[in-house]
Amino acid sequence: MKKAVIGLLFSLFAVTCLLNGCGYREGVTIPDKKAYVLFSGDTDGVVAYIDEYSPVVLGSHYYKDSMGNKRVKSTETHYELAPGKHRIVLVRNGEKVLERVIMIGNQMTTEIAIP
Repeated sequence: MKKAVIGLLFSLFAVTCLLNGCGYREGVTIPDKKAYVLFSGDTDGVVAYIDEYSPVVLGSHYYKDSMGNKRVKSTETHYELAPGKHRIVLVRNGEKVLERVIMIGNQMTTEIAIP
C-alpha cells in the first residue's frame, strides 16, 4: 500500500512537471520601429508636407449625418512615420499655416494642433 501511494505521488509530480514545462516560453519581444503623428484642430482643406514625401490631404474631423447636421468624428487618424527628425509643413488654400521640425521617438505619438 505504501509503495502504491509513493508511486501515485511520484506520477502526479512527474505529470505536473511535464505539463508546466511545456507552457514556458522564453524570449524577448521587440516592437517595430514606428512613430505616429496626429493632426488635431481645423483640418479642413489642409495639406501636409512631411519631409520630402508626397503631400497628404488631411481629412475633416467632421461629417454630416443623414439629417445634414455637422457631427464630430469619434476616431482620430494617425499617420505612421519612421522614428527620428521630421520637417512638417501644413498648407491651407495655398497659404502656409504651420511649419515645424519634430523629433519622434520609437512607439511614440506626437500631436500637432492646427490653428
